Amino acid sequence: MNILFIVEHYYPYIGGAENLWKSLSESLVKADHTVTVLTTRFDSSLPTSETINGVSVHRVNVRSRYLFTAIAVFKAVKLAKRADIIHTASYNAAIPAFVSAKIRKIPCVITFHELWGRLWLSLPFMSKWKLRLFYIFESMIRRLPFHVFVAVSQFTGQSLMAAGVPKSRVKVIYNGIDYDTFKNVNHSPTDTFTCCFIGRPGISKGIDVLLEGLSIYAANSNNKQVHLKMITSKKPKSIFNQIKSLVRSYGLGPYISFHHELNRADLLQEMTTSHCVIIPSYSEGFCYVAAESVACDIPIISSARGALTETVSGKFIEMSALTGEALADALVKASQDNYNTKPKKHFHLRDTVDNYISLYKTLL
Repeated sequence: MNILFIVEHYYPYIGGAENLWKSLSESLVKADHTVTVLTTRFDSSLPTSETINGVSVHRVNVRSRYLFTAIAVFKAVKLAKRADIIHTASYNAAIPAFVSAKIRKIPCVITFHELWGRLWLSLPFMSKWKLRLFYIFESMIRRLPFHVFVAVSQFTGQSLMAAGVPKSRVKVIYNGIDYDTFKNVNHSPTDTFTCCFIGRPGISKGIDVLLEGLSIYAANSNNKQVHLKMITSKKPKSIFNQIKSLVRSYGLGPYISFHHELNRADLLQEMTTSHCVIIPSYSEGFCYVAAESVACDIPIISSARGALTETVSGKFIEMSALTGEALADALVKASQDNYNTKPKKHFHLRDTVDNYISLYKTLL
């Protein structure tokens, strides 16, 4: 098969969705399929085209994913001439993928990593009019007649169907991870009670709740000393600046260290020397951080929103509400090693790849 991926970002961009595209693309190449990727040139130092581990990567010369939506159509139509199937994702790559598939008359699959619906209208760090525009855009994307809507969790699948996507077009394929990566990883926390947040400074990540909860916890003299590692990006700059402003207003400077652009080894080092990973998200469609934390035997404090009830296992604490007070209570329990437990869940990359190959063959 010749598969064309049209996605907003691809390696070396780092993120949960990007982990999926890189792993899936390279696994397909190893299975003797031809894979082409069309994506943004998010960094001007990157070439406009190159081959990475057998995957032919083409970059549209724009950094903005919004410009990519409009400009990528022309290149997508050209590349789609040789493709058997197009695979895209929500959100900004969906339009050029859908249009080029229609023109070339080939099947088009869209993976929804999350569907927020009206949650858009109540998220922090962004103006109300922008949130409404994103809500409208998401509504438009999920109304397009893609051949298959892949949901990365049961929660996301149910959300798609509740939003009007026909059940016959929804297929659940969990994201997968390579567990060999974690074979020699040991959870060895430091003496100081240390927590870790991992993720981009997105509006859904619950960072506002995290910082409020940490300030409440730290203000209580009965609590042991705490340190929070914020492993995140400085982009988008506007949201990152708001986060830094919140840190200052809560007086959390002594309790927080920021880490940016870590390589894989350094990221695992910071994770495994933490007592727990905190995932206070307003919603999660899957959550690679949860799956990888479980693989490393690192306890999790979870908001239990969205798909987190599916992906969080092992040792964990669920927040009783999405509030600073509830997070502070969870931190108290974590500092006392007072976790709940349930059997560990695994999401194997091999299963993900096999399920996608099976889906492609069905469509062809």
